[in-house]
Amino acid sequence: MFEPVVECSMFDAATDAAFRRSILEAPDDDAPRLVYADWLDEHGESERAEFIRLQIRLTRTPPHDPDHRALKSVVDEIGQAHHVEWVNQLPQFEGVHWEIFDRGFISAVRFDSPDAYFVSAKKVFAAAPIREVRFHEFGWHDATRLAESPYLTRVRVLDFNDGNHVANQGVEALMRSPQLANLAELKLGRNYLGSAGVRAIAESPYGASQGSRGPTLLCRLRGRRGPLPPSLWPERARSLG
Repeated sequence: MFEPVVECSMFDAATDAAFRRSILEAPDDDAPRLVYADWLDEHGESERAEFIRLQIRLTRTPPHDPDHRALKSVVDEIGQAHHVEWVNQLPQFEGVHWEIFDRGFISAVRFDSPDAYFVSAKKVFAAAPIREVRFHEFGWHDATRLAESPYLTRVRVLDFNDGNHVANQGVEALMRSPQLANLAELKLGRNYLGSAGVRAIAESPYGASQGSRGPTLLCRLRGRRGPLPPSLWPERARSLG
């Protein structure tokens, strides 16, 4: 008499961790994410797998494409249904909030205080392919310390719009930092910048057009979007002073 063969798919935590490491090592590459999605499909996580595929497809679909609206609706529906569940699968740290999924994974994180960042940044960046960081309660001295953080090399967007006061000194320190080589957008609304802060942005390697060296930094200062042509920076500096 033969025993019936029962096939079951067991979730392998070690393999899952290995896939996630490969994604962290190549955050701009969709291929590891799509391979991971296939593996999730085989291990009973079909909705997460579909979410990854659809978000990647959405990033590749121009807003004017006829399929964009319907695709975004499906992505939003799946994301809203599972956001809390999938966020809770990530490690939790005091004062740290996992916020936005992009291409299937959390890409934006918010820190409630400077202490939250400096205590947890290493573990946060080891847990997800972070591209946007949002800060709260950062003063100029915190921004000066932040400028030395090695994790900034992974960041494309720094957001100081909510409850910060980095002021001229903090911006000057950030613009001197070699860690911002990959930064594409800097949000500095309501940070009490004067002419010195604006000039620091304009004269930094990130503030002016870099041609073949990399993308021009997009700045947001009191609702004004950049980049501004170099010839306009002195006038802008005077207006903010």
